[in-house]
Amino acid sequence: MAETTPLAPAPRSRASRWLKIGLIASLALNVAFIAWGATRWAKHHRMGERPGAQIEERIARHLPDDASRAFRQAMDANRRGEPVSF
Repeated sequence: MAETTPLAPAPRSRASRWLKIGLIASLALNVAFIAWGATRWAKHHRMGERPGAQIEERIARHLPDDASRAFRQAMDANRRGEPVSF
């Protein structure tokens, strides 16, 4: 029987290596972009439940207690579920 020598693996080309690096970088950027978009959507989706609530709270925090309470009551009375224009 003839002796057979195991074949050595073919050397990798530089193009193949850079292609693999580019593919991994592209995949990472795509995943990051999708995560960023999902985060923005979730944030704005939650904010849409009660428009103006963050601004209302910022204003009310700077007022004295009795004025803050009156401001919040006035905002609730005037809103009636519609977006408030500041």
